[in-house]
Amino acid sequence: MAIQTDVQAESKKKYTAYAETHPKSFISVLIVQSLINDPSSDFKKSEGLYNSLDESLKNTKPGKAIKEKIGQMKLPAVGASAPPVGSAK
Repeated sequence: MAIQTDVQAESKKKYTAYAETHPKSFISVLIVQSLINDPSSDFKKSEGLYNSLDESLKNTKPGKAIKEKIGQMKLPAVGASAPPVGSAK
């Protein structure tokens, strides 16, 4: 089990490094989509990877799905307390 966890962590690092260095590659948008859908991934890092992608990739079907998922994840969770009234100016 520990070996499998280590292999998954190393694979995730390699995929992330690829997406960081290849913002115009279609594979990168698929990697980001996989990271966004993985609850164990760092959401802020995945969002940053998405933001660094080439605009042409953001307009693909996976790119649009990532944008929608990011929007959903930024919405307050059901049952979460609302910010105090008058706090947003």
